[in-house]
Amino acid sequence: MSAYYYYGRDEQVTGPVGMEMLRALLEQRRIDEQTQLWSEERDWSPLGEALPQFNPPPPPNPDTAASATPGAATPPALPPPLPQAPSAIVPHPPRHWLAPAEVAAEPGWSTATPHPWRRWLARMIDHYSLGLLGYVVLTVPIYAASSDIQLTQAILANDFLAAMAATLITVPLCAVFIALSGTSPGKWCAGIRVLARGGGRIGLGAALGRELRVWASGMGLGIPLISLITMALAYQTLTSDRRMDWDDSAGAVVHYRDASAVTVIRLIAGVILVLILVGYLMSLGADSHKALP
Repeated sequence: MSAYYYYGRDEQVTGPVGMEMLRALLEQRRIDEQTQLWSEERDWSPLGEALPQFNPPPPPNPDTAASATPGAATPPALPPPLPQAPSAIVPHPPRHWLAPAEVAAEPGWSTATPHPWRRWLARMIDHYSLGLLGYVVLTVPIYAASSDIQLTQAILANDFLAAMAATLITVPLCAVFIALSGTSPGKWCAGIRVLARGGGRIGLGAALGRELRVWASGMGLGIPLISLITMALAYQTLTSDRRMDWDDSAGAVVHYRDASAVTVIRLIAGVILVLILVGYLMSLGADSHKALP
């Protein structure tokens, strides 16, 4: 269902509202058929044109009325139209007002208020668990096929290369998790799900496209310093617009579990486990470096 915005008698744009709310506003005479209405599917136009089903029935034919049952109740006349501002000055709803198609969130979940810090922590957990662990696993066959262990060690131990590779490896792994379950290890800890606007999974292709956009414009391709800038810009966009381009492009809506002690405990536990994993992998790298001649 579409989300609608209307230009009321207070000369303010109000929304989003659904069909039932519009019907209630009509019954309360707070809006009428001439009220300017806007939606993502249609620019500003009178409500009666945008939603003809809300138009009042045509007046009865005089001949038909004369033969009507005596004493039948006559409906009251409609009030005069509300004053409307010229269309030239009717404001266009800013982007952050434009909610995606209405999604019925499950009890205990919400789609309205974004949680940037939970999303960032979830992304970091995925990066340092899936990405870093995947990078370590990938180095095993590379070492096995290498004829110059010292050169291979020097290349793979490069922090710049490792950061970029781990970020890229996270892309397909997170996409598979989201396509199959609607979440990822980090998002599960943070109480976050990525679902289609109509509910259900978004599919592997959409999930992969979403993760690629996150990798490019959200994580700065994993390039140190650049990634800090892109993450800061993404934080600002999410707090102001309440949605991200990569979610829109995938036809996805992010669901947030209501804050609870369980969610906080899972998130803290996820961060601690990732720190332990990173420390263990760093110690392995230091030991292998010492073992080289």
